[in-house]
Amino acid sequence: MKLRTLIALILVLFLTSISSAQMDIDLCFNYFNAGDYQRTIEAEKRAVKLYPRSVDAYFCLGKAYTRTGQIDLAIENLKKAEAYATREDDLMVIYDWLGKNYYKKGDFDHAFFIIAKALI
Repeated sequence: MKLRTLIALILVLFLTSISSAQMDIDLCFNYFNAGDYQRTIEAEKRAVKLYPRSVDAYFCLGKAYTRTGQIDLAIENLKKAEAYATREDDLMVIYDWLGKNYYKKGDFDHAFFIIAKALI
């Protein structure tokens, strides 16, 4: 096989996996907005496997776990989203959701601290 053909094949496979992950992330937000949180979780688990450093994947997964009452899983995934976030806008929204989850968990000091980070 020629080198050009091999490089083209690798590029196609790489772009296909990124496209598939983005499709799962888009599905997540669509399912979430429709109130189908179980399908949201399934789509985002696939996206996280394909794209393990995606802020959007972890954020949407954290939101879905919040809506299903799985607060510890929500916090875990929102913290992962925080770790990969580089934009202040993303961090502000992530901190808001994290703070709400800590509040639901009864950890009020931590909740207020995190929400204050969203305001700064």
